[in-house]
Amino acid sequence: MGLLGFKSLLLPLCLAKPHLMFHNVLATNPASHGAELPIVVVGAGPGGYVAAIRLAQKGLKVVLVEAQALGGTCLNWGCIPSKALIHAAHSFAQLQPSGPLAAMGITLPAPATLDWPATQQWKNSVVGKLRGGIETLLKRHGVQVLQGHAHFVNEDTLHIIPTQGGEAFTLQGQAFVLAPGAKAVYPKAWQVCQQRIVTAQGLFSLPQLPKRWAVLGAGVIGLELGGMLRQLGCEVSVVDQAPSLLPTFDAALAQGLHKALVQQGVRFHLGVSVEGDVKAPEQPEEPITLTLIQAPSKQEAATTETLTVDAVLVATGRVPNTEPLQLAAGNVAVDETGRILVSAQYQSTTNPKVFAIGDAVAGPQLAHKASREGLFVAEVLAGDTFALADWVAMPSVVYTTPEAASVGLTLAQAEAQGLVVKHSQVPLAALGRAHTMQQAHGGWVQLVVCAHSNKLLGAQVLAPHAGELIAELTLAIEAGLQAEDVALTVHAHPTLSEAWVEAAEALHQQAIHWYQPLAR
Repeated sequence: MGLLGFKSLLLPLCLAKPHLMFHNVLATNPASHGAELPIVVVGAGPGGYVAAIRLAQKGLKVVLVEAQALGGTCLNWGCIPSKALIHAAHSFAQLQPSGPLAAMGITLPAPATLDWPATQQWKNSVVGKLRGGIETLLKRHGVQVLQGHAHFVNEDTLHIIPTQGGEAFTLQGQAFVLAPGAKAVYPKAWQVCQQRIVTAQGLFSLPQLPKRWAVLGAGVIGLELGGMLRQLGCEVSVVDQAPSLLPTFDAALAQGLHKALVQQGVRFHLGVSVEGDVKAPEQPEEPITLTLIQAPSKQEAATTETLTVDAVLVATGRVPNTEPLQLAAGNVAVDETGRILVSAQYQSTTNPKVFAIGDAVAGPQLAHKASREGLFVAEVLAGDTFALADWVAMPSVVYTTPEAASVGLTLAQAEAQGLVVKHSQVPLAALGRAHTMQQAHGGWVQLVVCAHSNKLLGAQVLAPHAGELIAELTLAIEAGLQAEDVALTVHAHPTLSEAWVEAAEALHQQAIHWYQPLAR
């Protein structure tokens, strides 16, 4: 077993926990001896291709089936292209006359201009390079890749329809790992297309960039891409039925990010719904008009507002892309949302030959979650029948400016669980490094710890490179460390990571660079 955080329960069989046992399809399947049937992985996103490579590293025969492009949504229409465009947008904003560089005495002869098609071309080159890398890795590990749509015929057989033409065929497997990812969800009446009313995938292929945008959805995708559009000089209005953005995040973190985006010029319409259908006029130059309804309150009646834009980005959520698999034919049970029901070892509760990971199962829709689950399932299928998915820290990052990141429990979550906790929040303005960086001194870090043991329970950060900063606390929480372990670790100066030391010391009113009145 690799050193990846997967622990075996080294217990006698009579002491093993029943819910951790799984049906070892490889040991009981006669086809696993002699003419070996492959393990079939469906979906080549960050869960599927990672599982396929690890299975091959374990010496198992693997077939990977993908209907579209290697890398899945994350690489081709999600994580990677969005971060490439966000980086480009941040760089563009830095070079504007009113940008932060001017305060440092750096000016340009003329305002920077944006060549959107060239930016798209650069983004595509990044995606293409990474996709080629995955293809090479799969080939070198001996993973057979099939381009095609797959659905179940029975419990151990898939029907494959090649995407590049050719006759359909069936494929048997001794086990299946399902990693179909998720797809955008929105009302059927909305006329989402690839031109003026688009999902993220449509935005990433637009030949020209409209000036005025409505972003429907104040979740992670909406905020990241809405912030990106604003930094590219677009007018952006974010619309959501919820009264606040990022409802699953720490409230202070969401509020801090809200304030930062408003300062950048993003407009928010929260607690409102869109009346009627969302559709584009027949004439391409005619603007799109949205009618927003503010829900009535005890003090005020419902109000309406008109929003006029050139394009709409639909970011209203994603649902598991399990329907095309025809899971009923494979005796694979799902819940009401389409998520596959699995055991603690990600094995289907109804078909022991099937395992499912990533967005197809319960939990946050995160690429790194899917990858970790893919590695775990590979260990199980390679024979570790007592493997335990024991990770406790799963970080989340919002790649806005500044970034927002969280891991473990928020203060509200800890208190809701009845835990006695204490917390500290330290502004980055306490750090010398923050003052040498733009858009850093307004951020902060926060720790949530057990009041009795001082064990770390959660951490949040609002800062540039928050996605990098949260890694230290992810490791600390995963290792079960106390706040003192962070405080006693020497951090390089000057760095933003010193904020964690200040936050750990602040729990005991001993922060050095942030004044706390002593308790009397």
